[in-house]
Amino acid sequence: MRVESVTAHAFGPFTGETLNLAPGMTVVVGDNESGKSTWHAAIYAALCGRRRGKGRAPKDEERFMELHRPWEGDQWLVSGVVCLDDERRIELRQDLAGKVDCRATDLTLGRDVSGEVTYEGSLDAARWLGLDRRSFAATACVYQAQLLGVLEGADGLQKNLERAAATAGADSTATEALGRLETFRSEHVGRDDARSARPLRQAITGLDEARKTLAVAQAAHAEYLEAVEEVDRLRRASEDHDRRVGLFEAAAAYQRARDLRSRYDRVVALEGTFAGTAPLRPTHLDALAATVTRALDAWRDRPDPVVLDGPSAADIEHEIAGLPAAPDGPLTVPAEIRHAHDELTRAMQVLEAHDAARPSLPDTSLPAVGTAELLELAQALEQNPAGFDSDTEERMKALTARLGALEARNRRSTSLIAGGVILTVAGVAGATIGPRLTGLVALVGVVIVALGALSRQNRNLVAAQGELSQLQARNNAAREGAERTDQKRKRAEVRCEELGITAVPASLRALVSELARRDNYQEHMGTWERRRTELLRYAGDAAQRLKSGLAAVGEPAGDDVIAAFAEFEDRCRQRALISEQAAKRPALQAQLRERKRSEEMAQNVTSSREAAARQLLKAAQSCGLPTVSVQEAEAGLAGWERYRQGELHKFETRQEQWAELQALLGGKSSDELAEALAAAEKDSQHAQRGIRHDEIASLADQDVAARLPALRATAAAARTQAATAAGALGEKARDLTAVADAEEAVARAEAELARVRELDETLLAAADFLTKAQQGVQRDIAPQLAATLSRWLPKITAGRYVDAVVDPATLQVKVCGPNRRLYRADRLSHGTAEQVYLLLRVTLSQHLTANRGVCPLLLDDVTVQADATRTVEILDLLHELSAQQQV
Repeated sequence: MRVESVTAHAFGPFTGETLNLAPGMTVVVGDNESGKSTWHAAIYAALCGRRRGKGRAPKDEERFMELHRPWEGDQWLVSGVVCLDDERRIELRQDLAGKVDCRATDLTLGRDVSGEVTYEGSLDAARWLGLDRRSFAATACVYQAQLLGVLEGADGLQKNLERAAATAGADSTATEALGRLETFRSEHVGRDDARSARPLRQAITGLDEARKTLAVAQAAHAEYLEAVEEVDRLRRASEDHDRRVGLFEAAAAYQRARDLRSRYDRVVALEGTFAGTAPLRPTHLDALAATVTRALDAWRDRPDPVVLDGPSAADIEHEIAGLPAAPDGPLTVPAEIRHAHDELTRAMQVLEAHDAARPSLPDTSLPAVGTAELLELAQALEQNPAGFDSDTEERMKALTARLGALEARNRRSTSLIAGGVILTVAGVAGATIGPRLTGLVALVGVVIVALGALSRQNRNLVAAQGELSQLQARNNAAREGAERTDQKRKRAEVRCEELGITAVPASLRALVSELARRDNYQEHMGTWERRRTELLRYAGDAAQRLKSGLAAVGEPAGDDVIAAFAEFEDRCRQRALISEQAAKRPALQAQLRERKRSEEMAQNVTSSREAAARQLLKAAQSCGLPTVSVQEAEAGLAGWERYRQGELHKFETRQEQWAELQALLGGKSSDELAEALAAAEKDSQHAQRGIRHDEIASLADQDVAARLPALRATAAAARTQAATAAGALGEKARDLTAVADAEEAVARAEAELARVRELDETLLAAADFLTKAQQGVQRDIAPQLAATLSRWLPKITAGRYVDAVVDPATLQVKVCGPNRRLYRADRLSHGTAEQVYLLLRVTLSQHLTANRGVCPLLLDDVTVQADATRTVEILDLLHELSAQQQV
């Protein structure tokens, strides 16, 4: 695959710019912040796009968005044209913002071929090479200082390497076979986990259940005997509940008879207050009640008066009439015109600054002397004579005094030795006179000689003399050096006097700068003039763009386009002010409509209040009340309402008593009620047979009738429970599980568990064989990667490293020199490590795409850590590679 061109429609700082790429090697150079890395990212985005998926984007994608989103506008779009190995020319359009308007078009046939390379929801041209956007970024696409990033993507690349080595690019690998084997094991065996529903856990559970069933069968007979005892207990409990129901039924009959007696007595009392006729309602007051109620409600619910403030509708209409009409023409300066003006302003500022930096004419009166001689003179004048330090002089004085003391001490020791020798000779010579006396004298003489010898300081004297000689020699050498330095300085002063220049080192060095500036003046002046020509041309182009922009909006511009722009901007500002005044019209019109509605509502409120007053006065007249004022009418109608309520209360009390009487009678006469009372008393006596009166009396304060249904239900439930237990006892006798059957079920469950575990062992053995086969594939591909890497390694490292070993699983590289000792590449110097992993990326790009096409290399600043020699070697190697693949 070869990239022909990339267009940044909206990418970073670029808008509508195109970069054409050579079929072999393309080198993009420029100053810092000129957009080299942005073009690198744009090429990668045009090829691989961005994945489309749910959830938050990974950190590397968020970083890519922060760096390369357009500086202005919402569109983020890049496109490119690639030529595939089958000679098809494809245009890729990548909508990086919405990730929807993405397509790949065959430029020859005009067909949409997006389906060939759609991956993770968007276009990924790396799929034509057998890669994806991640593996392409990890091999063939290198960002600044990211050469070692191939190690971070080793897991994904190892899968692609395994496919390339084992199946020539097919989609099946040993890793995937191991995955499918693990899936089969998960489905047909599973884990020994309580939450698992797979066969292994089912077999274990089945065995546990079979063993539990056996235990249940063994305990069933003992439970049967306990069930017989429970049935007897339930029968006795049922009989007790039936006796309690009889007691409550007798108490309920007694309470019914008592309640009927109380009811009959109340009926007799109420019938005495009525003559058999129901009470009559005072209807003579109802005729005016509705009229009075409506009048009072209308008056009490009358709306509050509406007080209007602010300008009236007439005032607002007058203000609207005074507003100006909306102006014609733009209200603000269009962005493209302002951009052109800003470019022209910046160009003029840069030109002004450039003119201020015009090289000044050098001084033509400078002496005819070389800069090298001036620097030598300055150095000679800067040298100071090195005198001998005071510490050395003091040390010499101390050594001289010490030498005098040592010599005086030696002279005394010499005299002492001479005296001792004389005594010794005298003692020996006089041995004939007296042996004892002469022996003592000789002994004293020997002792004196020994003391004199011990007191001598010959060694210290020699050492002090040697040190004093060294110090004197050094002092003489320092004096000679000072004399030479002084002579050199005097010769320099004489030479400066001959040249007519000041004998000051700083002045001499400044003169060197002046001479250098004089020599470089023409070169600097040429550079300055060429730059000024470029700036003038740029300023002229900017002025022409501004002039064209003004003409496009109907603003003619003369020679002074800056003034024309200022006049246009002022007119836009004036139109904006007029437009702001005209824009008030809709708001004022809305305010006018609202004011008219408010005035109409105020008028309606006034009319409603007047109608309520008229209705109140009319109701008072109907009731025969005086109508002097509205307040008196309201008070009179309120008193009339209270009188009517009192009459109605009396009627309602009589009506409630009548209703109570009718309720007590229940549609019967008092005679019929007396007959019912006699029958209830007879039933009570019948129900109390066989039950003591004190038992019934103990329930007198309870609502036995309310509790009776629950007691009957409890008794019925007890009877049912006893019958059910008796039936269950028979069923239990028939359903007892045979112990032999339970033991056979345990044996079958144990056999099934053994089968599943045998299948698990077989699958684990197969996975072990596949793992060994996968390691064999890695051993096969490792020499291929190492051979390709070793072919380029000596050249790019200047022969320092000659061979390499690659681990395909981790992409870890080890290199060795002629001594054959291996070193990890990522622990060498940063520059060497980057160079080795550059070779590894190139090697991976060739191996991973060997059967899919030729992969282009997209590299950003890969020589930044290399020295001058290795930089040339890297570029030579990349140029050599560009004969087979685009770089």
